[in-house]
Amino acid sequence: MLITDVLTLPNIPYAAAAIVDIHDKYFVQRLGWGAAFKEEVREYLEELLQHFQPTRDGFWVARKGDEIIGSIAVDGRVDGPDCARLRVFVVDYNYHRQGIGKSLLNQAIAFCRTIGYKRIELWTFENLSEAKALYLNYGFRILKEREVKYWGCQLCEQLFCFEL
Repeated sequence: MLITDVLTLPNIPYAAAAIVDIHDKYFVQRLGWGAAFKEEVREYLEELLQHFQPTRDGFWVARKGDEIIGSIAVDGRVDGPDCARLRVFVVDYNYHRQGIGKSLLNQAIAFCRTIGYKRIELWTFENLSEAKALYLNYGFRILKEREVKYWGCQLCEQLFCFEL
């Protein structure tokens, strides 16, 4: 049975290791991104914990039984009071195409509306075609693209925006 949980601040550390592991399995092991990517995810989660405010930030995980299989965070401290940034949005590859990403994204968007954000932004990469299709189907639009070299890979980074 799939359960999507809202995590409050005390529960985020319990999920962080699993979320880092999901990122590692997909991006580092499957796509060949450098190991520094995994470390950046871990560092971001630590930073989110240090600055987490439930009136501004949100964090959700999807789990099957006791196994965490996906996550999404809303970070409200990055782009000003009217804009939230989606972060650590990932679903274990074994659970792709089962609606888990949609469920997580729906919860994050609903949270942003409740808080009163006017816009949601996220950075992703052009080669992540499933994620890109999901964002475009939801009405996100691409604001910016740039060629970057991260984690030993040449990538096209994309900034998506969703007006609430």
